[in-house]
Amino acid sequence: MAQIFISHSRHDLKLRQWFDEVFAGVAVRAVRFEFEFDAQAKNPIPSIVQMVQQSTALFVLLGANIFSATRHTSNWIAAETGVAKAFNIPIWVFEDIRNPTDFPVPFVDHYVRLRLDIPEYHNAVRGWVSCYQPIIRSRDPIPDSGLLLCSNPGCRSAFQIHQPKDEIDRCPVCVTKQAW
Repeated sequence: MAQIFISHSRHDLKLRQWFDEVFAGVAVRAVRFEFEFDAQAKNPIPSIVQMVQQSTALFVLLGANIFSATRHTSNWIAAETGVAKAFNIPIWVFEDIRNPTDFPVPFVDHYVRLRLDIPEYHNAVRGWVSCYQPIIRSRDPIPDSGLLLCSNPGCRSAFQIHQPKDEIDRCPVCVTKQAW
């Protein structure tokens, strides 16, 4: 079964549960590693690298509690995205449009701002997850919805969006406000 690695704060329970529902009934498994719950993991890095390397995508979930989580969470998100980039694994960032975080995430390929209370978002994300099922041979089978380029000269990151660009008000990599 195909898998997608989920990078998140364990404190964002509502966002995690929402994504658990998205993955239910889809032939793609969501995998996570929570260091706090694995007391025997003295060095979790080899396990995380293996889990990310075996994944067809990496989903970063940015919720309201990302800053109240331990400092380790932000370090792990950076490390996990770095591993995904090294193995050419698509990196998706999802955040609740009503609770923007201004949390920078490196190497973003796809950026989606969600409304957890609107079923159409749930259906859209489930559709994107389904595209990573084993029958699809491509690593990144999602059709382009729009490419944005950050206007910050120090960043200039390019990333795919999957909604109208007027719903995107900042770059997910450097969190600089943008006027597309």
